Amino acid sequence: MLDSDTIVLPRPRTPAPGVRQTLRAATAQAHERLDASARRVNLADRESYGRFLQAQSGPVIALESALQDFGGARLLPDWPLRSRTAALRHDLDYLRLHTESCAAIRLTSAAQAFGTLYVLEGSRLGARVLLQQILAAAPQLKPATRFLSHGSDHRLWTTFLQTLEVKVGPNDLAGCTEGAKQAFALFAASFMQAFGVPA
Repeated sequence: MLDSDTIVLPRPRTPAPGVRQTLRAATAQAHERLDASARRVNLADRESYGRFLQAQSGPVIALESALQDFGGARLLPDWPLRSRTAALRHDLDYLRLHTESCAAIRLTSAAQAFGTLYVLEGSRLGARVLLQQILAAAPQLKPATRFLSHGSDHRLWTTFLQTLEVKVGPNDLAGCTEGAKQAFALFAASFMQAFGVPA
């Protein structure tokens, strides 16, 4: 039993995880499966690289179109700078390939849109690694790497995370996670169709 002179200090609170950490944990398995699928592709081979870009094209174009319709510039003022649809179309045109179709996506909340953006913007990190590998192994493909190199001269991932932490609150996490999982599922289905490997 404590006497009257005993001082009880409150236990320090564990900081709540940030939005990025929450999304990262919720989508970790989907993210790893998608990365594993990409690692199976020989990107130094022109045909395989083309199929890789085609597998990206359906989800990227569908998701960016949905963000545009929702009002991407309201979420991120520099949204036009972030869109990679034109870069992807250029690379496929250079390789004389067509874009793949994808079911239309409709975003219903800002939280869901930010979850979608989390996947799209986060893919820039992996794109940077893949670009280095391709340029080292197949420099002849450099003219078809606008998609992978897009935004490399800007701090797009860093500035996105700053906005994400400010605009997505605790009540938005469920919708945000839903948007991220939906985006990952689109890429997984597209890779399965292109390469016949689970993602």
